[in-house]
Amino acid sequence: MKVASEFPAAGIVSPLAIGRTATVLQLEVSDARAVWACALAAGATVCHELAEQFWGELHGQIVDPFGH
Repeated sequence: MKVASEFPAAGIVSPLAIGRTATVLQLEVSDARAVWACALAAGATVCHELAEQFWGELHGQIVDPFGH
């Protein structure tokens, strides 16, 4: 899977151009805090803070700079 810039000439537009997306990518990683910090440093914005959930895992939601 690749997340990249728009290429409108080929019909590839970002969720920002069409008002968001219904697609969700869920990742399970060994160090969620480190991946979270890396994503934020790369320009992601927080929708739901990373927090311990009732099912015993860290969970949060971000949006990447392209709107995914």
